[in-house]
Amino acid sequence: MDDYGENFPQYLADLQQAKYLTYLKDVAQLEWLFHQSSLVQDSGGFDWTKLEKVAPADALKFKFSLAPAVALIKSTHPIDELWQMNKDNGP
Repeated sequence: MDDYGENFPQYLADLQQAKYLTYLKDVAQLEWLFHQSSLVQDSGGFDWTKLEKVAPADALKFKFSLAPAVALIKSTHPIDELWQMNKDNGP
């Protein structure tokens, strides 16, 4: 996956035989991001006890950042469901 995964979604999108599978590029992108997230070291957890000590007036001053393993993907297809169905039917 490391050798071709990053470019594989675009390869699938350009593949003439798969042009009618409009969701395929997005599912491949989701699979790549899932793979990438599995390689990132765990950033630990969120310390909820610190948050509960914050005064309500200071709450809007907070800026949260996503963990390094988190990625966002936008799709017009239900790629999470498609990916899950494929995953469940795999070996």
